[in-house]
Amino acid sequence: MLNRLVLTSIFLCLASSSPLFAKKKVAFDATPFAGYRQDNVRWTTQYGDTLKWKNLEGIGYGVATKTTLRDRYFMNADIGFANFFSGSMNDSNYLAAPMSGNPANNSMSVNNAFAFRPNLAFGMKIKTLKWLDIMPMIGIDYNRLKVSGKANAATALSSLSNTLQFYGPYVGFDSKTKFTRRWSMNAGAAFRYAFYHGSGNWKFQRNLTNNTMRQAGNGFGIQGQIGLKYLLVPTVSIGGEADVNWNRVKNGHDTRHYANNVKNKTNLNNLNWTTLAGRVTLTKSF
Repeated sequence: MLNRLVLTSIFLCLASSSPLFAKKKVAFDATPFAGYRQDNVRWTTQYGDTLKWKNLEGIGYGVATKTTLRDRYFMNADIGFANFFSGSMNDSNYLAAPMSGNPANNSMSVNNAFAFRPNLAFGMKIKTLKWLDIMPMIGIDYNRLKVSGKANAATALSSLSNTLQFYGPYVGFDSKTKFTRRWSMNAGAAFRYAFYHGSGNWKFQRNLTNNTMRQAGNGFGIQGQIGLKYLLVPTVSIGGEADVNWNRVKNGHDTRHYANNVKNKTNLNNLNWTTLAGRVTLTKSF
């Protein structure tokens, strides 16, 4: 927890020390948020070996900031975390080494999972109508998920952990629609070019030597978001948001080193990582 607080403090200090603050006519919004998050990850090799983490459910939280210069140019600097409390893993011939005697199909429940996602974007507001703003933007973000499985007496596996990372630049837009003086809606979408890196290790009850995997590749991602805000007082608003974030690897490779000294290097045909989130927000304007 201390490391997360230190990371958050450093990130916000960098954002607040931006050259934009040296200018006049600068507005700054800070939005703490918290809510529900669900992740699903599935990968398949060229030979049909599959592993998936299903229904990783937990609490997402963090802070989003927005710095606006002269009511036109803006910078978003956000950081989010998630702690997951449930989920499961299903394996089909991915974890078992050839000729090892280990089962080809395995399953486990989630023991521990944590996600981390910082984001930085720059954009410009285009005033189209009195009640509608369109804001094209470019940015870069990083998604990291570390997850481990929980073994029990009936499980052939004794341990399993994975660290998965997606990162890359994106282009997109945000929009703000004002219904009344107090009610407004924001909606946006983005397209991402993504780089992927994955690693992991696992052991079987009958053989406590580590098996390891390494994955890498590139692909793309799509994100959509919608939210509703209510202005309580001139500088404070509350709201709710929902978004979906989907990433896919199309060109990648996968290398597994097994405890029986077998090495298996194949193409990674695809990897799909989907995140669904809903959260409550509180925005303070300065």
